[in-house]
Amino acid sequence: MSIDAVTLTQMRYALALQETRSFSNAARMCHVTQSTLSIQMQKMEELLGVALFDRIKKPIQPTATGESLLTIFRQIIAATDAIPAVITQSTQNPTGHLRIGIIPTVAPALTATLALPFGHQATTSPAGDVAPGTLSLSLEETQTGSLLERLERNDLDGGILADTPQAAWMHATLLYEEEFLVYLHPQHPLVSKDLLTPEDLDPQEVWILKEGHCFGTQSMGLCAAVRQTQATTRRLSFSAGSFDTLVDLVHAAGGFTLLPWLYCRRHNLLQKPQTKVFASPRPVRQIYYVRHYGSGNQNAHEHLCRIIQESLPVNLRPTPTSAVAAETKVVPVFNTD
Repeated sequence: MSIDAVTLTQMRYALALQETRSFSNAARMCHVTQSTLSIQMQKMEELLGVALFDRIKKPIQPTATGESLLTIFRQIIAATDAIPAVITQSTQNPTGHLRIGIIPTVAPALTATLALPFGHQATTSPAGDVAPGTLSLSLEETQTGSLLERLERNDLDGGILADTPQAAWMHATLLYEEEFLVYLHPQHPLVSKDLLTPEDLDPQEVWILKEGHCFGTQSMGLCAAVRQTQATTRRLSFSAGSFDTLVDLVHAAGGFTLLPWLYCRRHNLLQKPQTKVFASPRPVRQIYYVRHYGSGNQNAHEHLCRIIQESLPVNLRPTPTSAVAAETKVVPVFNTD
């Protein structure tokens, strides 16, 4: 095994072959002859001592070992491609353009936060390029599943989501933690209690976001069996798509819903008597910024994370886990078992 002799070019050829599943198509993608690509692939397999592809299958398929190695090659190539951006960028003057996906239950709070630093007209050079020291964003609201798929395909540069799955390609930065709050009908019996526990909540009374929203998934985690009880005991079933709709449902039909702290703050609900906090350990959700390991323009990603964190109330900013472990409990979206 001669790993040091494997070249970046050979890795690029292997990734092209994985994508196209054809030597001729991979050669065209890499702008080389088919024989050149075939020879380099054979050399790399000899150097590694394993077959990366099963050539008997049509179209060709990566072997089990090949799949694992190709994942590593992709990370190496991404890190290599990021080198020029790291050299030319400075932390003080991040430049470029980032395409950012953001989940719907986070978007209203953070888009308002980002409007101030990014809402003005950027300075451009006569050639039409963004002037040095400027960073521009394209924000797109999208649900978690689609966001992760597009990030993995590099259709997005970064994503903001609740919780994060474990993936080899993923680099995640914790932006903030926010509490789950209970919003009750004004005449609900629980209004008289100062602090609530998940056991106080009757799953037959809860209104939640429709499937596909992480906050809805987390809410179901706090209120066990909510899906079954809603279906069998309520005459009205409603799949809400926004927190505003959930609040309206509580007012109109009774019961309660779960809301994130930032939403309640923006809509002046924190001081209302029907807005309740949980007793310790308080359930919280963690909001992450996710990108590819080795993605280009790392300084721009870090700059964006700093802007978001510095704009948040101090009580939401990340703190050492040891300081909050006894007071809060993270409600997961993704099962890590």
